[in-house]
Amino acid sequence: MRRDPRPNLARNVTTMTQDGPRVCGDSEESVAIIAVFLIVVALKPSEYKVERTATVAAPPATTFDQVNDFYKWEAWSPWAKLDPDAKIIFAVL
Repeated sequence: MRRDPRPNLARNVTTMTQDGPRVCGDSEESVAIIAVFLIVVALKPSEYKVERTATVAAPPATTFDQVNDFYKWEAWSPWAKLDPDAKIIFAVL
């Protein structure tokens, strides 16, 4: 029985596509990578919490008056500074 002198390319086959060479490896490796990814995602908590704090050098009553009044929000809102051409409309539904 004669042996094939060509190397065994079954584990890593390189094919030419229109975009260039493409390496096709074992499907077991792909399945293992996807499985590890799914396990990592499954172990993450389903909820998360984001908090920010800021120290304001003003009495609580003054701060509350600024935050509680929608008409004063534009003066301190960081979003208003990002888009100065934005129109703010107050309506009663």
